[in-house]
Amino acid sequence: MRRALGLAEDALVVGAVSRLSHQKGHRYLIDAAVRVLLRRPQVRFLIAGDGDLMDSLKAQARALGIADRVVFAGHRTDVPDVLGAIDVLAISSLYEGTPLALFEAMAAGKAIVSTAVDGCREVLTDGVTGVLVPPGDEAALAEGLLKVLDDPPLLASLSRTGLRGSDGGALRRAAGGGGGLMRLRKLARGGKDAWEVFRDIGLGRYPDFVTGGPLARGDVPVFVFHSLEPESFGRQLRYLAENDYCTLAADQYFCALMGAGKPPDRAVLLTFDDGRGSLWSVGFPLLKRYGMRGVVFLVPGRIPSRPGPLPPNWEDVEAGRAPAAEVRSREAGAGALLSWEEIEALAKTGVFDFQSHTLSHTRVHTGPHLAGFATPPSRKGYAAFDLPAIGSGDHDLQGEEVPLGTPLLRSAPRTSESLRFHEDPAVRRSCIETVAEEGGEAFFYWKDWERRLRRVFDRERVQGRLETPEQRTAAIHAELLDAKRKIEERTGHEVIHLCYPWHAAGPTARRLARAIGYRTAFGGKVSGAPVTRPGDDPHAIARISEDYLELLPGKGRLTLSTILSRKWSRRLKGRA
Repeated sequence: MRRALGLAEDALVVGAVSRLSHQKGHRYLIDAAVRVLLRRPQVRFLIAGDGDLMDSLKAQARALGIADRVVFAGHRTDVPDVLGAIDVLAISSLYEGTPLALFEAMAAGKAIVSTAVDGCREVLTDGVTGVLVPPGDEAALAEGLLKVLDDPPLLASLSRTGLRGSDGGALRRAAGGGGGLMRLRKLARGGKDAWEVFRDIGLGRYPDFVTGGPLARGDVPVFVFHSLEPESFGRQLRYLAENDYCTLAADQYFCALMGAGKPPDRAVLLTFDDGRGSLWSVGFPLLKRYGMRGVVFLVPGRIPSRPGPLPPNWEDVEAGRAPAAEVRSREAGAGALLSWEEIEALAKTGVFDFQSHTLSHTRVHTGPHLAGFATPPSRKGYAAFDLPAIGSGDHDLQGEEVPLGTPLLRSAPRTSESLRFHEDPAVRRSCIETVAEEGGEAFFYWKDWERRLRRVFDRERVQGRLETPEQRTAAIHAELLDAKRKIEERTGHEVIHLCYPWHAAGPTARRLARAIGYRTAFGGKVSGAPVTRPGDDPHAIARISEDYLELLPGKGRLTLSTILSRKWSRRLKGRA
């Protein structure tokens, strides 16, 4: 592979694998390369990926006199082979989620030098599983690279620790022995989901039963579901029933957590985020069949009203009263979320407790950095939850209200501690007008639509202002209080349980939630406390994905490698 890429077999090679965009910070990597080459002229740099900045980055390398030592490999479909040709992966991103290249490099056993942006900082431990440097600082990036390149033992150590978690015993249990570890390694190469499992096992974020251990007596694991399919959800409930598990109501769980009552043996809590339409079509009939119940966290600010006859569910399909295709496709169109009419009907059955997922599950802009644009798919269904709120006069636009072409800036959940950035609408108007004038939705059929919009966006600098801490407090207070009041009004039941969107809660949100009257708050995985127990913080309740439900002890128990295979197969078929 090195020969094919024009690299000497004995060279030390620093590689970058990503699209060539501003976000990825390649210009800082090329500037850092100059500093590295002054001290180690035998090093070579390999940049794999394509994008709008290809020509400017090549010109930068030529201007700096290092064009003969930087290989631009373009778009690659053989990333594992490319990673096999490098010694160190460099991630120079200015902001980032969790780049797939990071997990692929770990799977390939490569040392990693990365900017300390959110996703990378969460995965890597500086000096142990990688070297972290500040973003946008070519001098620091160069020093980080030289630190690894100048220290062969460190380079070897970082390369070895890619697959190693701090809890080696848990990983061995998860793998079921050496052969199983190799299977898990292959799965991990398939995508970052599997790597996140490895990371979280090492950080103590999963209960022992996930890696083949027991369920501790008195522990009540909490599982989180989103959309439901009749076959998989039915299989999960059947597994619980056949192994004598029972489900708790929210208040039963709270009493157990407060030490006011002992939970039954083999008790679990099933939680459902967002109030999705399949709770009516699939969740309700199957839970009722098995005599089980769940807790639904609603987003009342997004719930529609659909008067008229209630739609069919899976019970109707099995009785021959409705076609399966109609019920299966419930979430594909306007029925993505439950209606208020369905919620009111379900509230009377006792199968679901309806609690709060905040008023509108909102993200807010936090700065002027471009992250993307509003496209037709991004405004529909659950994808719309990821669109930041767009200020328009004295109110916010959300979901399908957001005009096509609207620039989406760097954002964070409203319940985080981030201050909202209110951008001047001038640049936004230019982008929206461009899309409208060039066909609306048809504009996005062009292969270069994003490049064209970026040119419009880059014509002028985005101006704006940050909200004050007092304004942040008022906005979060409204999100929490109005959600509680609205759900109580429509269901007639008290709302004292909260689930934070994206599991994000800053000090302000946590303080306000308690003051407003929420007795618990649910999140995601919690390091060192994978199951919340009496005495733990009831405002930091740990949950894990429903994918791992069939790893609970019992007859027919699955293995973690089977679960990961199933998840990846589902992902390849285009399902989450």
